[in-house]
Amino acid sequence: MEKIKGIWIPQEIWNLKELTWTEILLIAKVESFEKQCIEGCFATNEHFANYLRVTKESASRLINKLVKENYLISKVVYKEGTKQIQKRKLSINSNFISLKISKSGEQVSAEMLCPFNTDVVQPLYTDAKDNNKYINNKINNNIYAQNFSEEKKEHENKLSKNLSELFEKFYKNYPKKKGKHRAYRWFKTHKPNEELVDKMIEATNQQKETFDWKKQNGKYIPHPATWLNGGNWENEIRPEEIAQVSENSVARFLAIELYEKLKHKSFEESSQNKKLIDLWALDIDKYLSFNRSKEQEDRIFYAINSLENSWLREKVFDAHSLIKNLDFIRR
Repeated sequence: MEKIKGIWIPQEIWNLKELTWTEILLIAKVESFEKQCIEGCFATNEHFANYLRVTKESASRLINKLVKENYLISKVVYKEGTKQIQKRKLSINSNFISLKISKSGEQVSAEMLCPFNTDVVQPLYTDAKDNNKYINNKINNNIYAQNFSEEKKEHENKLSKNLSELFEKFYKNYPKKKGKHRAYRWFKTHKPNEELVDKMIEATNQQKETFDWKKQNGKYIPHPATWLNGGNWENEIRPEEIAQVSENSVARFLAIELYEKLKHKSFEESSQNKKLIDLWALDIDKYLSFNRSKEQEDRIFYAINSLENSWLREKVFDAHSLIKNLDFIRR
């Protein structure tokens, strides 16, 4: 057992009249460890139990109570790579104790306000007004630091909320809903502003109208994260890349004719059939090109009409095969 030569209780701990003798002794012991040991106080509950002449369980309860009431600060050190506790470090909450002293109206010195930092030498104030001025400055500084921290946290939360809203705005507009978390990680890393997000949305709206994004039901639309990582909002779109297929377009009419010939029935408007017609219309429209001529349109008409009661029908089952066999069909 450690041989005790004597007990020194600092004035600031002695003035904590709301604590019991045992609690005061325990805090004084922690303060002594902090002064004597460079690493601080890593004493175990068993050590404090022997020192205070109480049971190990009582020592544990005392420490927990002082930590809960902010007189002490407890930090746990885990074994590397595990959740197993290796040791615990106790330290004095000097700011809290200083605040307690100032509220109780005790005459305290600068040394009492900062008793645990032996490297700092402060003048001793003998005048009560100087004491109170020093204490008030210290309290105001603590309040300022706390307010600054709260304002910073509030600002960060606001930025995070704004970033989340901008991402949802972008993702809602993007045509392929895949890899949402990967796309959001890009937003968190690059933090685009509202102006850039609006530019992205405008770019996706333009790219939605291209053949590459429309063909095969959007099969070739990149995932949003891929699109973002590639900076694809900067891509230039040529006029010939835009698919101009409207309800009244020649290509759409030809696609419907093709559908009727292949299915041998009247066209029935349904979401699935409409999707099929739109895909065929894109293929036919691309074949006709934007500078379509009457001859090109007639060529498609002829090919479609030749499918009826023809052995060639087996070779044509969609717009791709129709266009592929145009020259052969026309012979």
